[in-house]
Formats: sequence, structure tokens, C-alpha cells
Amino acid sequence: MKLSTKIFGGFIFLLVLTSAMAYLGWHNLKVMVANVDQRVILNQIIRNALEARRQEKNYILRGGQEYLDQVARSIKTIRDLVAAGRRAMPDQASQASFDHIQEALGLYDAAFNRYVTARQQDTQNAPDTKRLLDQADRNMVSGARALLQEVDTALRNQKAAMESQAATAGLLIGGGAVFAILAGLLVSLLLVKSLTRTLRGIISGLGEGSEQVAAASLQVSSASNSLATGSAQQAASLEETTASLEELSALVQQNSMNAGECNQLVLQTHEKTREVHKSIRATKEFMESISASGESVKKIIKNIDEIAFQTNLLALNAAVEAARAGQAGAGFAVVAEEVRSLAMRAAEAAKTTDNLIGETARQIELGSVHIQETLTKFYDMGESAKKVNSLVGEIANASKEQAQGILHVNKAVQEIDRVVQQNAANAEESASAAAELQSQAERLRDIIVEVASLVDGSAPPRSARPAAIKKVQPQQPVNEPPAEEYADF
Repeated sequence: MKLSTKIFGGFIFLLVLTSAMAYLGWHNLKVMVANVDQRVILNQIIRNALEARRQEKNYILRGGQEYLDQVARSIKTIRDLVAAGRRAMPDQASQASFDHIQEALGLYDAAFNRYVTARQQDTQNAPDTKRLLDQADRNMVSGARALLQEVDTALRNQKAAMESQAATAGLLIGGGAVFAILAGLLVSLLLVKSLTRTLRGIISGLGEGSEQVAAASLQVSSASNSLATGSAQQAASLEETTASLEELSALVQQNSMNAGECNQLVLQTHEKTREVHKSIRATKEFMESISASGESVKKIIKNIDEIAFQTNLLALNAAVEAARAGQAGAGFAVVAEEVRSLAMRAAEAAKTTDNLIGETARQIELGSVHIQETLTKFYDMGESAKKVNSLVGEIANASKEQAQGILHVNKAVQEIDRVVQQNAANAEESASAAAELQSQAERLRDIIVEVASLVDGSAPPRSARPAAIKKVQPQQPVNEPPAEEYADF
């Protein structure tokens, strides 16, 4: 059986015994209170009966309705007291006593009513009236005496019952107290013996446990100190890593900004290249227009050359005709010679102009070829600028993503640094808790010594504290009590 069950059973036994004694005392007290109430009721009945007798004498001597009313009130009060007594005392003896009081009260009430009736009758027949009054007076006296005698009998019976109940209650309480003391002593001895046996086993186990706790606390303290030192070194390294990541993040952000600016410059260059391309195309179209105008001029010059050739032929014919005319055509011959000379000069000028226009057209054609090549190269340069713009944009986006990634890495490193700092703080707290645990183990050994001193009456020698930190191995405690004793506890 477990010790807790034994203690609980002992207390339940004492509680039941105490409850039984308390119930007996309460029952006797209740009966005694009821007897006291009955005695009070009986005393009140006597007082009201005497009051009724006094008011009766006043009515006999003085007459008057007020005395009749007072007698009636006293009788009614006695009736109410009798009814209250019957309700308060359920036993048959008390019920019979109150029944006898009720009968005596009825006799007295009837005699008093006959006396009042006789006194209130016609007084012409004086002898009969006096005889009736005397008879009623004697009946009242006998009824009152019977009432008081019944009340006195009830008081004597009630007193005897109270004395008997008091003696019985004293005997029960005394015997119950002696029995409770003996039972309590027996239960206490059994519980103390069982508790002492169990405590010896527990003290032995706690002594072994306190030694193991002390050794374990030393190991925890050493490990916590090592963890705190390592955490501090990791925190320093993480701070350096965080600083390097912040510098790298700043560089990547600067590269991203430079890439963005380069992208803007490439876009501007591309726009300017497009404008130059438009200007070159306009120049090519203008040169093509000039070439077309040169062709027109060449046609005009050809017409002029043909006109000069015709004019030269006409001048030659005019000279021939002037020669045929002789002296008369000499002036005309001179004019024809001048015209021929002018025609030749015009033909020479037309030929020279045609050569110049041809050279200009050739140069314009070469310029058009060069302009076409320039346009092609500008187009290729525009495509290259587009590719450069796309690559610069990709570089800018990659730099932004790198900056964001480095920012996330920086946050993660900061979180790791915070965790490492927290681990270092926890390690310091663990070291402090281990030191406190070691102190508590010392205190536990002191308490075990005190408990052992209380149980055995002498202090057992304290086991030596471990000189060095060693790994705690589970071992069986020496002099371990049987398992059922621990189960009892």
C-alpha cells in the first residue's frame, strides 16, 4: 500500500471518528436545546396561567370587560404555547405532557366561562346564583391547580431527561475522545514508521543524485563557457562579414547606377545616330538631285554644242558666199568669220562645260556610293548600339538583382549575427544557471544532511565533492531501498 494511501486512510479514519463524535455532540446539543426551549415554553405557560388567575381575581372583585379580555388573551397565549411545544418536541412523552396541559387548560377555561355566565345572569334568584358561582369558583381553582400541576410534572420530567442526556453525552464524548486519542497514536506510529523507512531510502537516493547534479552542473558550466567563447568569435567574424557585404553592396549599387547612366548615354547616342542617318540620307537625296540637274545641263550643253556646230556651218557657208560676192561681200565675210569664231568658242566652252559636268557627275556618283556605304555603316552602328543598349540594360538589371541579393544576404547575415549574439547570451545565462545549479546541489546536500539528522538523530558524513569534471555515468545508488518502499511513498 502506498504511503499516501496510508496517510489518507488514517486521516479519513480520524475524520470519520471525529465526525461521529461531532454528530453525537450535535445531536445531544440539539436535544438539550429543544429541552431548554420546552422549559422556556413551560415557564411561559406558568407565567400566563398566573396572569390569568390574577386577572380572574380582579374580575371577581371588580368586574369589568377589560379583565375578561385579559383572561381570554392569557388563555389564548397558553394554547399557542402548547401548540408550539407540541411542534418542537416530537417524542411521545412530551406530546402527552402537552396534551394533559391542554386538557387542564380546557377545564379551567370552561369553569371560568361558567362563572362569567352565572355572574351575568339575573340576580333575583340569589341563592341559586351564589351556588352556581361557588361551584364555578371551585371548578376554576381545581382546573388552575390541575394546569399548574401538569406544568410542574412536565418540568420535572424535562429536568430528569436533561440530566440523563447530559450524562450520556459526557460518557460518549469522554469515551470517544479516549478512543480517538488511542487510534490517532496508533495511526501516527504506523505512519511515522513507514515514512521514516521511506525517507531513509529517499535520502540515500537524493545524496547520490546531488553528487551527480553537482558534477553535471560543472560540465554544463564548462560547456556553456566554451559555447559563449565560440559564439563571441563567431559574432566578431560575422561583423567583419557584414562590413564586407555592406561594402560589396555599395559597389554593386554604384555599378548599377553607372550601368544606368551608360544606358542613358547609349540611348542618347542612338538617337543622335538616327538624326545623322537622316541627315546623310537627305544629303544623298540632294546629291542625287544635283546629279539629275547635271544631266539636264548636259542635255542643254549638247543642244548648245549642236547650235554652235550649226552656227559654224552657217558661218562657213556665209564666208563662202561672201567670197563669191567679192568686194561687196567682204564685210559680210568678216562678220561671218566672227560668227564662226564665236561658234567655235561656244562649242569649245560647251565641250569644256560638258567635261566639267561629267566630272562633277562622276564625283557625285562616287559621293553617292560613299554616302551609301556611310549609311550602311551607320545602320550597322545603330544595330550595334541597340545590342549595346540591350546588354547595358541587362547589366543594369543584373546589378540591381545582385544588389537586392546582397541586401538579402546582408539581412540574413545580420539575423545570423543576432542569433549568434543571442546564443552567446544564452550560453552565459546557461553558465550562470549551471553555477546556480551547483549552488543548489550544495544546498540540497545540506538539506539531505539535515533531513537525515531529523530521521536518524545523527548527521551522516557528507560525501566528498568531485575533484575534477568527469562524465556522469548512470549508476545504481548504494543501499537502495526496495522498489515497493518508493511505491509506498
